[in-house]
Amino acid sequence: MSDPHVPPLSADISELIAGEWHEIDTRYWKLLLALRVSMFNRMDEYLHGKPFPPQQPIAVTNILRDYSRELFYSAANKYPTGPELNARVSELRQQIVEKIVKVTGPNLRGTLTYHASIEDVTKAILLELNSDIQSYLRSRVLPSSPQVL
Repeated sequence: MSDPHVPPLSADISELIAGEWHEIDTRYWKLLLALRVSMFNRMDEYLHGKPFPPQQPIAVTNILRDYSRELFYSAANKYPTGPELNARVSELRQQIVEKIVKVTGPNLRGTLTYHASIEDVTKAILLELNSDIQSYLRSRVLPSSPQVL
């Protein structure tokens, strides 16, 4: 946690979350790999008279929203309820957005930005996470506790 007022999670919880995130990453990266488009492949297809693949912004955005939701709940459900819960989930939201942006951008196997821009992906992920956070906090925080993000 970057907030100095929020105690870090125990090593056991952190390790459990990291293991679950790895499993989630493995599943979603397989789905996303099929949608990655590299400039090299596009040029090769063009030179060989093949059409470019269709853009699939809805498919990519839906997968990334599901991915962010799973990451969120796998971590947040292990957080202790207490006064630092809002700060924890706010930081978790930022970690997930950064992770999804990295996954969306270019790597050796191509990019997902052929389908949806980083800005569009970020907006979709934030909408999803903000909704998930509100639902999560309503279910975890006592009614008398403030729920400020």
